[in-house]
Amino acid sequence: MATPTFAPTPIILPTVEVIYETPTPTSAFPGDLDQRLDAITYKTSVVRDLPTTELVPFELIDQEEFRWMFIEDLEEDAKELALDTRLYQRLGILGPNDDLAQLLTDVFSDIVLGFYETDDNKMYIISDKEAFSLNDRLTVAHEATHALQQYEFDIGGLLDELEDYDDRRMALRALIEGDALISELLYMLTYFDEDEQEEAQSNRGDQDLTAFRAAPVFIQNTITFPYTDGYNFAVNLYLKNNNFSNINLAYNALPVSTEQIIHPEKYDAAEEPVEVSIPDPTELLGSGWSVIDRNVMGELFLRSYFEGGLEREVAAAAAAGWGGDEFLLLETHTWDALVIYSVWDTEKDAIEFAETFRAYGQAVSGQEWSEVTYSDTPGHILVSSNSGTTGIWASGDEVRVIVAPALGSMQGLFAALEFQDPLTEAEVRDGN
Repeated sequence: MATPTFAPTPIILPTVEVIYETPTPTSAFPGDLDQRLDAITYKTSVVRDLPTTELVPFELIDQEEFRWMFIEDLEEDAKELALDTRLYQRLGILGPNDDLAQLLTDVFSDIVLGFYETDDNKMYIISDKEAFSLNDRLTVAHEATHALQQYEFDIGGLLDELEDYDDRRMALRALIEGDALISELLYMLTYFDEDEQEEAQSNRGDQDLTAFRAAPVFIQNTITFPYTDGYNFAVNLYLKNNNFSNINLAYNALPVSTEQIIHPEKYDAAEEPVEVSIPDPTELLGSGWSVIDRNVMGELFLRSYFEGGLEREVAAAAAAGWGGDEFLLLETHTWDALVIYSVWDTEKDAIEFAETFRAYGQAVSGQEWSEVTYSDTPGHILVSSNSGTTGIWASGDEVRVIVAPALGSMQGLFAALEFQDPLTEAEVRDGN
């Protein structure tokens, strides 16, 4: 597990998590720089108030080396990448011919400044060793924090345990990166004079972020979330006692959803997600069907999805009442389909989500969604769009969504999943 560092804004220096194989060694740092990097690690240990028992090895790499390392990692995770691609295409986040691997390679090659490898306990810095800058020092301080986290809390092991729980894993990453951002900021405030602080801040926007900004909003948001919302979450914990004590405790009482990161008061109240389980419909659908992915989307996923076609405030409001969900990605011989079951804090929240899902679909497809009523499942909201045919059903605090390529497949899925007492669109809007 590695945590590369990048700079998407001129204000902060966040990091992103990627897993890498051991790269090809490059020439060593000059001797004096080795000593300076070791000193940064010790100073980071002081501001983070965690002990360091050994020096963290460093290696200098350039952007091209990083690019090939990233490509090799994506090849190792080809199965997971293929599932993400199919999910994003079914939802319309990606087009049918978009290459997710190429998109991610271009984005991360532009924005990564360094990363820490937990398995090897090694830091990699993307920099010119002859011109090691103030911002490079901050990158080392950030990655040194990850080394301290690994020593004290085994963050690599914690992330591995959540490999199949996407929303919870993202919440843990937000804690890890928010923690490291506070350490990085304290390092700068403690060890940089005023002129150095001003210079470091002014240099934060120097990177070419063309590929990052050209990526779908959903991709941008999931990359930056651990460093924006994660930073706010960590600051909330830090300010309770003006030290890292509550952040340290959080590694033994992990946030269990991105909802808890976005709304720290829900973490404080230990408000956990509702467990949602979708019955496997494949036996009723006939031969050739299989479930290829099952996971939780979570508040971040839904918020980021809606931001791809709606105002940020609208997207945030629609996702804010999230209580729990599960999705199934199914396939047959010729196509795939997506089923989402979700539970909301209140019936009003459920209605808002259903209506926003419809508004998003209309916005990105450029066409009005039409209600279709048929004998088996009257009142479902259905529309043909660029992503296929979408059905939405809401009752009380529950909303169920099916995205399939055609109306016939939609009807078959609705029947197999045994939807009961469907409401009409008007009833959903009125809250009856």
